[in-house]
Amino acid sequence: MKTKSVSLHKQIEDYYLYQDDTLLPILLKSTMKQLISPTDLGQSVMLVKFLAHCFGKIDNEEIRPDLLKMCSVGIWRHLSGRRLELELEASGARKRYNKSVKEADERCDVLKVLCERVYGVIGSEIEGIEWLPFVEHVIVLFNDLLSQLPTRKYVRALVDDLQFCVRVKMSPVFGVPEAMLLRQLHATLCFYVWFPVDEYSGEGYSEEEQNERETRKVVELQKLAFSKFKEELEDLALSNIGEVRERDNLQEILVEVIVQRYERKLSQMENINDLSLYPDEEILFNDQVTIDTGDEILPVPKLTLQYLSFHDYLMRNFHLFRMHSLYDVRMDVEDVVSRMRPTCTTSAYTEFTGWSRMALPIHSFKIMDVGKARVGESKPGFVCAEVSYSVSMLNDTLRREWESIRQNEVLLLLSIQATPETNTAYSKDKSFKDHYGITMIRGCEVYEKAEDESEEKIEGYKTVKVYLDVNQYDNDLKNGRDGEYSMFNLVMRRKPRNNNYKGALSSIRELMKKDIELPEWSRDIILGYGDPNSVKIKEEGLLNFCDTFVDESHLIESFKNEKVSIHSKEEECEGKKGYILNFKEKEIEAIAYNEERLIREDFKPRNEIRFTENQVEAIRSGMNKGMTLIVGPPGTGKTDVCVQMIYNLYKNYPNQKIVVLTHSNQALDSLFKKISEKDVLERHLLRLGSGQDELKIEEKYSQLGRVDYFMNKKNELLKFVDELAKSLSIPGDHGFTCETAVYFYLYYIKPLIIKFNEKIKDGNEDVEAIFPFKNYFNTSREASEEAITSTSTTTFTHSIHTLNSCINYIERKFNDLEHLMPFETLKTKYDRNNYLLMKEARIIAMTCTFASLKRQELIKYGFKYDSVIIEEAGQVSEIESFIPLVLQDKDDMNRNHLKRIILIGDHNQLPPIIRHRGLQSFSNMELSLFYRLIRLGVPFIQLNSQGRCRPSIANLFNWRYNNLLNLNHVNQGLFTLANPGFAFEYQFINVEDYQGKGETEPIPHFIQNLGEAEYIVAVYQYMRLIGYPKDKITILTSYLGQKELIKDVLKQRCGWTNYFGIPHVSTIDKFQDILLSLVKTKSVGHLKDLKRLTVALSRARLGLYIFGRQSIFQQWKPFSILNDQLFSRPTNLVLNKNETTFETNRLVSQTEGDFVVNLESLGSFVYEKSKSLPKNEIEN
Repeated sequence: MKTKSVSLHKQIEDYYLYQDDTLLPILLKSTMKQLISPTDLGQSVMLVKFLAHCFGKIDNEEIRPDLLKMCSVGIWRHLSGRRLELELEASGARKRYNKSVKEADERCDVLKVLCERVYGVIGSEIEGIEWLPFVEHVIVLFNDLLSQLPTRKYVRALVDDLQFCVRVKMSPVFGVPEAMLLRQLHATLCFYVWFPVDEYSGEGYSEEEQNERETRKVVELQKLAFSKFKEELEDLALSNIGEVRERDNLQEILVEVIVQRYERKLSQMENINDLSLYPDEEILFNDQVTIDTGDEILPVPKLTLQYLSFHDYLMRNFHLFRMHSLYDVRMDVEDVVSRMRPTCTTSAYTEFTGWSRMALPIHSFKIMDVGKARVGESKPGFVCAEVSYSVSMLNDTLRREWESIRQNEVLLLLSIQATPETNTAYSKDKSFKDHYGITMIRGCEVYEKAEDESEEKIEGYKTVKVYLDVNQYDNDLKNGRDGEYSMFNLVMRRKPRNNNYKGALSSIRELMKKDIELPEWSRDIILGYGDPNSVKIKEEGLLNFCDTFVDESHLIESFKNEKVSIHSKEEECEGKKGYILNFKEKEIEAIAYNEERLIREDFKPRNEIRFTENQVEAIRSGMNKGMTLIVGPPGTGKTDVCVQMIYNLYKNYPNQKIVVLTHSNQALDSLFKKISEKDVLERHLLRLGSGQDELKIEEKYSQLGRVDYFMNKKNELLKFVDELAKSLSIPGDHGFTCETAVYFYLYYIKPLIIKFNEKIKDGNEDVEAIFPFKNYFNTSREASEEAITSTSTTTFTHSIHTLNSCINYIERKFNDLEHLMPFETLKTKYDRNNYLLMKEARIIAMTCTFASLKRQELIKYGFKYDSVIIEEAGQVSEIESFIPLVLQDKDDMNRNHLKRIILIGDHNQLPPIIRHRGLQSFSNMELSLFYRLIRLGVPFIQLNSQGRCRPSIANLFNWRYNNLLNLNHVNQGLFTLANPGFAFEYQFINVEDYQGKGETEPIPHFIQNLGEAEYIVAVYQYMRLIGYPKDKITILTSYLGQKELIKDVLKQRCGWTNYFGIPHVSTIDKFQDILLSLVKTKSVGHLKDLKRLTVALSRARLGLYIFGRQSIFQQWKPFSILNDQLFSRPTNLVLNKNETTFETNRLVSQTEGDFVVNLESLGSFVYEKSKSLPKNEIEN
């Protein structure tokens, strides 16, 4: 038995190391058998932890039957007789139960055995303390099972009937100091045991329904007490319902078992409403909440595949988002306070002797106004204050940063009262809060910048008006701490991208207060239930694919398995064509139409991308109603597909709005720039958020910027009206306002157009002579060459097309003026902004974070939209993907406008960034909505042809995808030539200890490897010396510590001359040639996450050189898959020293070169070659 036990332990350890899911079925069966028999503490903990891990992978078809059997109706054979009858009657599962009893095996006994094992160890305080880890892991397992309907359905009755919650609470170990985590996990367990949901139907109970159910149970209890135990329980039988449900009165009468069943369950919503959305000093420095110790268990909920209700879904996300935010805030506070170096002076005064760009000493703080409490509440309606600080000592850059604080920005107010101990060096084993004398931390939100008074302006003081949190202020009043507000002496700001927690938490809390507005076809699948195929509504009929297809052959190639017939409209289609497709039952009928643009000002470049069959399928799917998931491996054109899909939706549905979202501003700006280059009217584009400040396109596609842009556009259009009137010799100030311009069109221009159209009906071929706007276009630089001059040499039909295009040009100008008329009547930017959003914009772009922050404002405006497209969806957290789906309420006819949910991403690459390791591993916060839907079986389309990198480099990561092919162009041109100076286009370079050291960790989690850093910098110098452009080289690593070390080595080795320059050093990027540092020499580290490995291997286009410890990575299973590619080549760097320039005709298959044995020989070679640099290149 012992040998078997050790063997299983080792197998599970190996599984965690290599993440080989093919081992799961065997390990799970062995684990269940082992749990039935007695094991020691360490073994028991490992087995229960592994069992919980398996339930987290319940979507795995290989282990799903065993897991469901463990939670099936067969476990009810362990219920007491009366409880079994009640459950069978309520569930209607009697036949199923009778059958399961006959087929029951040891899998149905596992949970019962775990409960009995817990009861056995918690009876003694000493043994209970020793076995606390086991008890905690069992409760975590039960929490997981009770929080998902398929497993909850039968488990809840067993847990309740065995009185598990009660027996744990009444055990001697429950109250000991060491059991704090146990008590927190127990509270979560009780919450899920009594969660208001019908286990059998899955329907959640409203607050009123739940209250009615609880009242009904108490009445039944009173009737029982009166009929059976009238004398003993007279007080219970005759008390009113409210008194009975108050815990203090009830506990005097009944034992704890009945108390837990009948006491009033405090709503999680009540708790959340009373929470402050800002941190304070107590929770911020509660080590169990905000310290990332890497513990296996945390007292927080988990993100899972399925949820009990939307309330459960939002509640879990609220707590996890809040905890992660607190962790981030604490890291920032500790950094700022330590940099500010508070010091206790001889007069016991706190003085800041350091400096931080994110904090300033407060000059003055005062409460300005406290609003009256709202009806039914005791807390203030609002609390306003003023904060003043000096910016006189700041340089221009920092002054601008502090002066650019915007409305709604969150600041932190700190009261620091330094003590003599503060003047000593801080040690990690001390309390940070106590050492630095942090007595109070409060959050606030800026609502206005106060006008500088003359005296303050001279002295360089700035004042902002802020709202304090009413919950925090009310608690401080009750606890007599309001006097401490005058002691605030430090104001702190945070980087905008990290400072979104308050708005996001507020949005989640508001969502929990009302029913979730989602289309019916999406509700069940987002909770994790229902038929995954039901979310796609494939429509037959006409769809305008615009310029999706380059030519007719491209169209036919895109539908290889369907019959395609191509027709033209009555008029001849010359030049580039667009296609309207009619999807019939057995064929596709394509109608071609002319898409040529004849006026230069109107010209927008046509699509020239020859989309693959899968890309066209993705575009088509996104145009239909329902949910579309698109998986885009590296280099497969996700963004191009997204842009074409948006454009087609824009053209097909002129009355619908499209919301486009991404994870980052950089990605959104890139996407939005491509959209703006399509044939989309400028007034229909709107870019929300702060990222537009860096948007490098001519027009200002931002909400505030668009107001200014529209005003400038109006002046240009009015100038056009004056020029047109002058060309027609019509006197008057017609371009005075938009209104006069529109009248000019109605009374002069429109009649001329009608008259011209009537004349050309007769077939008069001298169309130029009768064209009324000939003079204008002859003098217009934009139109003369492209339109009028071509009419004398072309056919009559072509001439008509040309002149009609000119007329369309004029009509669009006046149409734009008509749309600009409201800007003359709306006087404030606020009104103009709302008008843009509600009336004009059809394509609205923002980040997911911005949507979370501004949801309540958009709801207030009455914003409505029809399609949601999230790009980079695999990198967006669960809740930040969900909130963009609920940015609107139903309309007046009780309809939800949302028709399409389109998620584009790659779950095999980077997940959402979660810095807290415990929340990553224990709470699954890295699980995005995109990946969860894929795991639930929602159909997805994978783009299957990459065009980023050489096929040989693609082979290093394409095993992660199903049938990933290469586009033709990566087998041509530059992709076929070798990298100058290198024998191979990719190599794994083994790096042994340098100066006796491998990986080091100078401070916790700051991992470095000097040998790899030196080697990579030497290779970078070599590449620069033979002519590689600096901007084509990227140095990549997965560790922040290594990134900083490489930067330091670069400055030291390359800083003496301008010739080398400093390359891009990052933890992720994509450039032509990648130098990748793996860092680790003791274990695989971060890269055991295959998603990070995929990213690391897929960034390069032409060259990839990996520096690492061969003995560590070669034995790791994912790298062993690459043995034929990586380790079949020499693991010493092979250079071709004869190629001394950046040009070569050598083919990539010609691997010619000289061995470089070690770092020292490469360094010597670089040093010697550097001597030959011209003097003008060496000088700094």
